[in-house]
Amino acid sequence: MDTIQIACARIATFSETLVQELAEDIAKADRLRDNQYSAVESELFSAKAEIKVLRAACKSKDAQIKKLNIKLAEQSERLAELLHEQFSSKSETSAARKRRDASIDEGAVGSKGLRLSPNTTKFAAEKPKKPRNTSGRGPKNWDNLERIPIPVNFPETCPCGCGGTIRGYETDEKREVIPAKFYVAVRKYPKYRCRKDNVTIGTLYEPTLMPGLTSGTGILAYLVTMRYGWGMPLYRVENMLNHDGITFYRGTMCKQIGKLSLALKRVTAELQRHTLDDASRIFFDETPLKILRPRTGRTGQSYMYAAHRDDSSFGGNAPRSTAFFHRTTRSMTHIHGILGGKSLIVQHDGYPGYGRLGQSDTDVANIVSVECWVHARRNFIKAAKTANSPFANEVVELMGKLFDIESTIRGQPPDARLSYRKHYSAPIIQELRSRLREAHDEVLKRESLGKAINYTLKRWDSLTQFLDDGRIDLDTNPVERQFKPIILQRKGSLFIGSEEGGNTWAAMSSLVETCKLNRVDTYRYFKWMIDDLATLRTNYLDEDIDFSRYLPWNAPAHCMVKLPPVQ
Repeated sequence: MDTIQIACARIATFSETLVQELAEDIAKADRLRDNQYSAVESELFSAKAEIKVLRAACKSKDAQIKKLNIKLAEQSERLAELLHEQFSSKSETSAARKRRDASIDEGAVGSKGLRLSPNTTKFAAEKPKKPRNTSGRGPKNWDNLERIPIPVNFPETCPCGCGGTIRGYETDEKREVIPAKFYVAVRKYPKYRCRKDNVTIGTLYEPTLMPGLTSGTGILAYLVTMRYGWGMPLYRVENMLNHDGITFYRGTMCKQIGKLSLALKRVTAELQRHTLDDASRIFFDETPLKILRPRTGRTGQSYMYAAHRDDSSFGGNAPRSTAFFHRTTRSMTHIHGILGGKSLIVQHDGYPGYGRLGQSDTDVANIVSVECWVHARRNFIKAAKTANSPFANEVVELMGKLFDIESTIRGQPPDARLSYRKHYSAPIIQELRSRLREAHDEVLKRESLGKAINYTLKRWDSLTQFLDDGRIDLDTNPVERQFKPIILQRKGSLFIGSEEGGNTWAAMSSLVETCKLNRVDTYRYFKWMIDDLATLRTNYLDEDIDFSRYLPWNAPAHCMVKLPPVQ
């Protein structure tokens, strides 16, 4: 019994020890759990904070990506516009209108819910294959060329030795050229011994326009023709002369052309008077030119303005002419300085510098300001290409009908043109305006189509003045074509050295381009004018000379170009 009790006591003691150890283990495990829970909770809090930061960063990145996507879309649209302008056919031509694809289905609905005409065609810039020319290069026209016999060495008898003589000849004609020949003209003027007064008497030299100049009339006319007629930079002319063993520096060429421009300033002024003062309607535009800024070593921007007179579209018979003006900026002040005090119709491209033309209480109050339909249509063509807008296609087609009508009445008197427009063009204008107003509130203003609609409606009164005056044309293409030689010369010259150089460029280009318009050879014209004006100035003052006789269309017959223009 005692043994059992002792054993029970031992078991109880051992149990208490185990229970105590177990309790300690449980307490230790609880502490470890609490510590691990705190650590996990701390890590979870840090993770939540990091997630919050990452979400904010993602949101910021999403906003940046959205902005970049918008910018990328705008750049892509601009790239498509530039590619269209550079590589596609011009939308103003009738051939481009014929390249529009098949009509869309009846009842089609364009973007933004705009109602479309069932006859709307899709504008396309793809260039079709040209038909192959099967008629040859045309007949030879060598009638005006001098025939020069070229000696050929052949035996007088038959080469076989039979003794047969020549019975006839076969003629072989080939065009040849003698390059420009440069020489020094030597004129000897005698000096006489006068026995009566015992003195030496000299002889008067032939009159020259610019005494003391080392270049004769022919070389001056040649330099002007090469530089402004054919777009040849003077450094190339210098190299050409150098290959012939002639040293003639381009700096000297520039100075001599500048002196010639000053000597002919009254002729240039007469050309400007014919273009601006005597005209009832002109085209006006400008193009940028780089100019060297003094004492900086850098170039800036200057502008070449052009006033172009062409009355042939409304049946006028006045000679066509172009007057260029060089100015250092594109400021409205320069535009008013050229057109101030004039009373005529001015067709331009809508640049804001023309915004005050025709306003009362200004020096251009008598100007009728007319804007260009081609610039308005060009915006819809861009929308049709970049935004794939069927509505823009419809507008382009409606505007194309206006140009088709104009091609029918070109060259007719103003009254006949006006009557025809009232009957055929006015309904198209009414339909076009209603369609543009209908679409105005349904298209976002920032879209290319919205910009095109706003541009046209804002200028509607100016654009539709052709319905009230038969002398007005729809576009300013005639004056834009006059800038092609200027742009060609701009690429070869890089920049203008000074304002005097810009004024010389404008004066010479005015005479040269007017010669081209009237089918006058530039070289023969300048050679004749310089010699004739030098002779007149020996006997008359400038105030007594009628300088209108030197306008290109008044040149003598030997200055005229004999062949028709190349098509």
